[in-house]
Amino acid sequence: MNHAFGVLVLIAGLLCIYGASACSAAGETVYSNGLEDKSDFGFWCAPGNISGFDKAQASGQLKVNYAGLTDEEYTSEKKSYKLDITLDKCSIAYVILPLATRVPLSAPLYLNGYMKVKAPHADAVIGLGWKVVSPNNKYMDWYVPRAQNCNNNWFLASGNVFDSVKGICSRNESVFGKLGDGSGFFVESLCIHIQSNNKDGFSGQRIVLYLDDVSLTKDSPNITPTGTVDNLENGLSDWLAQSWDKNQQPPVITLIDKNAAEGNSAVVLSFTGDRTVAFKSWPKVKDWQKMTLFTKKISGLGQCQIYLVERIDGKDEWFRSPVLSLGPVWQKVSMNYSDFKYAWGPDTGDKTLDKSKINRFVFMPAPSSKEIEFAVDDIKVE
Repeated sequence: MNHAFGVLVLIAGLLCIYGASACSAAGETVYSNGLEDKSDFGFWCAPGNISGFDKAQASGQLKVNYAGLTDEEYTSEKKSYKLDITLDKCSIAYVILPLATRVPLSAPLYLNGYMKVKAPHADAVIGLGWKVVSPNNKYMDWYVPRAQNCNNNWFLASGNVFDSVKGICSRNESVFGKLGDGSGFFVESLCIHIQSNNKDGFSGQRIVLYLDDVSLTKDSPNITPTGTVDNLENGLSDWLAQSWDKNQQPPVITLIDKNAAEGNSAVVLSFTGDRTVAFKSWPKVKDWQKMTLFTKKISGLGQCQIYLVERIDGKDEWFRSPVLSLGPVWQKVSMNYSDFKYAWGPDTGDKTLDKSKINRFVFMPAPSSKEIEFAVDDIKVE
């Protein structure tokens, strides 16, 4: 498996995860697997380019506690795939589900699958992924992040594979060629993607998760739009930490289950530099004019800002909120849609925020703000 372009497409391929209670997979199905009869998954990890469960265990990078079908948890029928592994001295791992017949890539093509993550690690990125081969026999892969700390509910991981490939090809045309209508491109396999955010990789972390009802469909899942962006009550789903500076560690994203502003849970974001971001994929929400959320400073100096990121033809435009005032107690913050002003983007962008094109919701320390930690809860639009 060729993963050389995984870092290059870290932002390009981001898709969405929605609560299973709010949506269901639907549409013309071109592949489906209920994971009821067999689980012929393979394994790959790096460094070392090691393929196979047995070889990875022999290398000391993997310990398999359990990998196979189970009736402990499931979304439909009676079984799901359970993965219980311990990772050490590796930075990325794929648990690979090969397709018996390659699926032609065409617009649109959605990957859907239900995931429940029972024992994650704070540094782990976990998602449902795919591998696509181009007409010149080059491979690209990406995933639907981030089913993290979702031990209360199943989540439907879903995203448009064609749109992700389009974004990757637009930046790497010399490698993969032009995508066009997708002719000559094929989905070859699906996978569970597990990656460490720690520069030194995993060091004995245990991952326990379940996967069920995986499909590739021509229509998007049926999602009932609401005003909730994230109320944190179902754990951390689809949050990701990133650093743009090799000398600054990505922020730490932690779920807390006490002293929340609303309900039982909130998220704490711990930043050590102003060139780092914490973001969540933007769900399908109802039309809105105002955003509200609760914030509380825990420690550090400085403030933060929120960015909405829209993607058009594989390119991003960033729109910035006013600086948020963080206080020592929970306070409700309200921002109008018109408060988000153009920050940066490609020269070809129109510098106008289109709500239908938003794909990420980003927290970033305000300029010169460092080592700041604050909590966020109950993000909504109305």
